[in-house]
This record gives sequence, C-alpha cells and structure tokens, in this order.
Amino acid sequence: MKIGVDFGTSFSSAAVFIDGQVQPITFGNDRQFRTAVFFPDRYVDFSQFVLTAADEREIDNAIRTDTSRFNAQLRQYQDDLSQLIREEKRRAREGEPYSPEQRAKRHQSLVKPKRLADDEIRQLTIKAIRRRWGSQQRESIAQEGLDVRQANGVFGEEAIEALYNDEYGRIFQSPKSMLGYRMEPRHRDVVAGVITQVLGHIRSTASRQLGHDVTAVVLGRPVEFRGLVGSHNDQEAQGLLERAAREAGFTDVEFLCEPAAAALGYHRQSPRQHAALIIDIGGGTTDIAYAQVGGKTPQPVIHKVWGKGFGGTDVDIELSVSAAMPLFGKGHEHGLPLHAYRSAAQISDLSRQRDFVKQDVARVIEPFKSRLRRLKDKGTTVRLNRDIEQLKIDLSDNGYASQALDYIEPELQVAADSGVLENSARRFLDNFRALLERVRAELPEADPVIFMTGGMSRAPYVQACVREVFGRSKVEMGDASLGVVAGLAQFARAQSTDGLEASDDEPQPLVSDNPPLRLMHHGANDWLTEEEVLRRDQRIDAAVASIKALEKRFSVNLYSCQHEESLVPGMPPYMRSDNKHVYGEAWLDKRLDYIEKQVLGYLAKEVLKGIESRPRNDRDLKGSAWSIAKRLCIYRYTDYYYADEPYEFDCDVSGLHFSLHDLIYAVYDLLVNDHMTYKLWNDEALDKLNQYLHYEVYESKLFFEGALFTGVHGRPATMTEFLEGVDEAIAKLPVLNLHECCFPDDHPEQVLFSEYVSAQHMTNEQKTRLYQKYLEVYTGENDVEVPVTTLIESDVRVLLEAVEQAQVVQLGWFVPEGIPAEKAMDELLPVLDNQTLVRAQRRVRKVLDQHK
Repeated sequence: MKIGVDFGTSFSSAAVFIDGQVQPITFGNDRQFRTAVFFPDRYVDFSQFVLTAADEREIDNAIRTDTSRFNAQLRQYQDDLSQLIREEKRRAREGEPYSPEQRAKRHQSLVKPKRLADDEIRQLTIKAIRRRWGSQQRESIAQEGLDVRQANGVFGEEAIEALYNDEYGRIFQSPKSMLGYRMEPRHRDVVAGVITQVLGHIRSTASRQLGHDVTAVVLGRPVEFRGLVGSHNDQEAQGLLERAAREAGFTDVEFLCEPAAAALGYHRQSPRQHAALIIDIGGGTTDIAYAQVGGKTPQPVIHKVWGKGFGGTDVDIELSVSAAMPLFGKGHEHGLPLHAYRSAAQISDLSRQRDFVKQDVARVIEPFKSRLRRLKDKGTTVRLNRDIEQLKIDLSDNGYASQALDYIEPELQVAADSGVLENSARRFLDNFRALLERVRAELPEADPVIFMTGGMSRAPYVQACVREVFGRSKVEMGDASLGVVAGLAQFARAQSTDGLEASDDEPQPLVSDNPPLRLMHHGANDWLTEEEVLRRDQRIDAAVASIKALEKRFSVNLYSCQHEESLVPGMPPYMRSDNKHVYGEAWLDKRLDYIEKQVLGYLAKEVLKGIESRPRNDRDLKGSAWSIAKRLCIYRYTDYYYADEPYEFDCDVSGLHFSLHDLIYAVYDLLVNDHMTYKLWNDEALDKLNQYLHYEVYESKLFFEGALFTGVHGRPATMTEFLEGVDEAIAKLPVLNLHECCFPDDHPEQVLFSEYVSAQHMTNEQKTRLYQKYLEVYTGENDVEVPVTTLIESDVRVLLEAVEQAQVVQLGWFVPEGIPAEKAMDELLPVLDNQTLVRAQRRVRKVLDQHK
C-alpha cells in the first residue's frame, strides 16, 4: 500500500486512499503535526564521578579560604561592635543617650559571622565540583556531534513542549525550507538526518495504524524549492529528500508537485468539468496549477504549473523583526546590527542561527543585553517564532494582539496592531501579486475558477490579493491543512492502478526535469515563406542552445524565468494575424533583446540572494550584482540597441574563472573578510560624479540632468551638508551606467569592482576633492583652499568646540564632562566611524538651534 506524504515547512501530514475515501494518518489526536524535532542530550552517568587529587586540593583550599574569610569578618565585626559601644558611651557622657529601641536597632545592624564546620565546607565544595563535572560531560557530548539518524527524536508539539520544560537537547524546525540552499557538508548532513527522522516518524505511525509495514510513498514537492539557485540545486534538493525517504525505510519513492496534488483533491469535489486555477500557499513556498478538473474523467488534466520560494514564514520573519526585535534592541544605537536580529528570526537557517549566537552583546545596554543572552539559549528563538506565528494568526482576525514573553523576562510581552502586520506582509504580498499577474498573463482565459488551499490561504490579506488580481473569478476555499495530502493519497492509489490522465501537449509536472520546448503555437507561420520560417527556427534553436549552455556553465535555472515561453512563436487560438508577418525575425529580435536583459537581471538577483545577509543596504549592493552578472553573462554588451543594427544573442562564456554557483559564495566570503575593493571610488567614477553634480557648468554626455548644489541660507554648504546632499544624489543615479568589474589575472580568486556607492565609502581625500570642486563652482573661483586635515579629525574638533561653547548637556554621551578637547579627540578617533559622526553632527545642530 502506498501513502501520500505532505512534508511541509510548518506542518506535515500523511494519508492513504482506501475504498474510495481519503483516510488521514493521525498523529496523536491530530491529522498533522508541526515539522519540528527535539533531540534530547545523552544522559550523563553521575555514577562515574570520582574525586581526583586536584579536586582534593581544591577542597583543602576551600576550607583554608573559608577559615581566613571568617577570621577577617570576625575582626571586622569586633571592630564595628567596639566602635558602636564607644559611640553609645560618648552619647551617655554628653547627656544624650540612645533609647533602648535605638540601641537595639543599632545592634541588629551588626551581623556576627558564622563559622561553617570543615565537613560542611567539604560537602558544599564537592557538590560544586560535581555540577562542574556534569556540565563538562554535557559539553563533551555536544562536541562529539549529534547523530540525528541514531538519536531518539520527539516530534511536533511534544518537541516544543520539551523545549518549554527546559530539557537539555537540540530542536530543529522547518528543515524543508533549507533544501534549496547551498549548505556546508556538515549542515547538509544534519538537515538530511532530521528529514530522515521526520519521514521515519511518519512511516512508523502509518505502519501501526494500517497494520502492515508501509514502504511506498508519494512525496509532495514544491514547483520551486525555497532558496533555489539553479536547476542543479533543484535536483540536489529533491535528491536529498529522496535519500532521506529511503533511509527512513521507504523503498518505493515517487514525487508529485504540490499544486498538481491539490488539483487532484479538488477534482473529486467538482461534479462539472471546468478549468480551474489551484493556488497552494504554504509556509515556505507558493505553488499554482492550471488544470481541467471535475466531471466524469477519472483524473484532472494538469496544463501548467508555477511556483516560487516564498510563503507564510516570510511574514513571520518580518513580523518578528518589526514587532519583537525592538524589545531586544533593534533600532537602538547601542543594540546589535540589523542583520543579527534578522538572523535570530530565521530559525530554520542553521548558519543564520549560528551567526546570531556568535554575536557579542558586551556593548549592548540593558535591558537589551540580558534579553539577548536569554534569546541565545538553545531553542529560545524557536519558542519566540512560535509566539510570533500565533501573533500573526491573532492579528488576521483582530486589530490588536499580544503574546507573553515571560520566558525572556517577567511581564515582557510583544504586541502589535493590524498596521504592523500589514507592513510585515507587504514584501510577501508584492511577490505574491507579481506571481499572480504573471500567471494571469499566461492563462488562455481571463477569469478561471480559483481554488485556494494551504495554511496561508486563510489569511484575509492573501484572499484580498487574489480577488484584486482575479476580480471576476469565483473563489472557492479548500481544506487549508489537508488539501495537498488528500491529492497525494489519491495519486498514490492511482499510480498502483491507472495513473494520471495527462494533457496531449503538456508534460506532467511530476519530476524536476525541465519540460521540452514547444516550438509552435497557433498562427506561428502565418504569412511567412518556408525560408523565413526555417531561418527563424534556426535562430530560435541557437538561442535556446545558448540559454542551456548558460544553465550548464553557471548552474542556474533560467527556465524558472520562463525564457523558453518568450521564444515560442504563435498566439492564443482566439486570435489571428491579419496579413502581417507577425512572428518573423523582427519579432525574434525583440524577443532576444528582452531575454538578454531578463537573463542579466536574473543573474544579478541570484548574486544578491547569496549576499543578502550582509549588513549593507540594497542600493549599495545593486551595482555590484549587476557588474558581476554583466561580466558573467554578456561578453559584449551595449546598453542601447537600434533597429537598423544587426543583433546577435551573445552569451560567450569562455575564459571565466567561476561558475555563478561558486561566485555567489566567493563574493560573500570576500565581502565578509574585506578582501574586495568594494568600498573604493576610482578617479574616473569621481569625475563622472562631478559632472553629474555640476551639470550646469560641466556638460555631461552620460547623465541627463544635473544636481548642482546651491548654497544654504546664502552661504556655501558645509562639508557635512554637502556630503548629505551627495548621498541623496547618488541614490538617484541610473544603475546601468555606473559600474566596472574585472577579475585580476594575477589574483583570479578576487573580484574587483568600483561603482557609485554612498559617500561614506569615499576616502577623506576624495571627499575633500569633491567638496573643493563644489566650492569652486559656487564661488566662481579656481583653486579654492580646503583644509587638508582629515575629515574625521575636523568633524571631531567641530563637535568638541560646539559642546564646549554651548555646554550641551544632552551630548554628555559623546564627550565626558571635564575632559580636554585634545585628549578627548585622541581617545575618540580610534573608535569613531563616519556614521557615528553624522549622527553626532545632527544632534549638535539640533541642540545648537534650540540653544540659540
């Protein structure tokens, strides 16, 4: 007997199809369980504890130390008592004696020290040594490594409860969300072992309930795994899932795309045959299928599937960062960097969790420091995530909600209103809306019936988004939890008998291989000669070969961008060409132009995925990603094309040192270790920026408008004001014109690039040079002198003078009162950065204005 298993990001379930009915496998009293596993630490056998010679010496030292301490305390007590008695006698001689109550109170304030017996000290010291030994044993066990395949795991809500009960061990949640990411071998092995345990738990539970050993399974899989970088990663992700299933005891393993499974479940509910769009929004992925369902046919016909790696956990992460992390210092100048809080919120990413635990909180102020230390405890981030998930659910139905966080701090709670949830869901909804609009554009009909399933389908804002894009479609709600697993169970049954009825011209979306390209649609050859058709088709074949060469060379999945659809000539059956060569070579030229730009953008986004955890803003990263993608993809690239120029789709990939798959992580490592010239501006870039800033004086062929800085209240802008304006101008620069990139021949492991990034990445000399050009333009004079002193020194002096002149109490955090300016500057320079100075300058200006 073959079962269907929905191995989900947040929850997992299983079912079997028996006697025409779907029979869920129950886990405890529920038909699904949270995809979480808790592995208790191995038991420490305290019977093995024995005192060593060193321990005996420690005990003797403790006795001697306590004796010395007691003698010192006794002498101090006797001295204090003598002084108290002398004071009482003096007051009595002077006629102002203490009352009995006063004397009693004064004597009560003195506590006579007590001497512990040597045996008591010995027993207390042995207990401390024994506790320390136990802690060392637990640490030793942890360092040996957890073999998750051999460990006895606790699953679902019991895993969370074990964590709540402060049991020693490790908890893993949402391992599915890691399948698409590139991981270190040891992390990949741990993830595979955790998945093996989860699937083994499902298999053993199903075997007990069905009365025989279950060894055959149909596993649901998303159209695109979360974190997917390319087709190679897709095969790796499914391969890892299959290996885990086989290690769990399944000998017959098949896969079915989750939206196709949902279509199977919906098919049985529809008495009339019709086209439907099945939308499955889960915790980690969003999948859509267009299918013919219902009627008397035994199985639905799946026409096409779409999918992306985003889901409900994205909203959880954003809600955690915006609502909970401020309680731990996010946004505070004495808190951790923003990326540390995001790492804490991403509980399924082992490397992110490790990075968070390694964060140094020594400089974080209270109460944030103690809260962060508690959050670093094993499993606490998972517990916080569960509370955030519940907060999200409560906010979906109410305008305000809160969750207690007393395991972090007594009476601490996280609270939010619907506006916070709306902001947290914005990025998810933008991605979801973009996917829906893409699907709508590729459908042969405008208003299909829509069937929604998956945990996130219950969210009102998700349903509203669907109705916004498909305003005239009928929307039907399915079982949010079991819609997919019901279809998997039916498919498992069908595979042992008839199988799915497939569409004549569309492949079944059951395996990870890319579907073959359909070279023709309706009207593809209308009004074209045989020679024109042949020439066009040859160019299409060459373009497809170039895309596949890129995929193979860089291990990316360009099919996920649907480029093959862009190269299929023809139109929907309800349209016709009117005596025009609609799909000739002119059409192909436009398609190739579009594809080249899409490929470049896609590769840039893939680079960004690999370095998105860096604590830099997107604007600073965008140029870098485009530079590297440009270098990788297009050997000869121009920004503008003209209709009268010949065009070739050029993807020359020869002579490169890296595949994109490796380059993403090389870029990440280089950024982390500061081995890139990322922060540098070159002279050419600085000259172009000068042209842009002073367009009215220096004619620029590169930029279309100038940004000449006028004065501030009739005077030239200060250097700080000028650089703030420069940053505002840089933010508006057109990215495509602003990058250079090279791979040095003598250091092929490095990537060098220079680009327009924020002014804080300039050297002090470059800032001074740029400011000098501004003064020359403003005054109309040449060679205007600017102090050659470094910017940091000058800014520190300005701040110190402002503090001294205005006696600004509010800036006491910056210059402690009474410290001379020169000494303060010497102490501050090594620890200040430009960002700190900018914040300080703004505070100085604000306070000075108030002082005036």
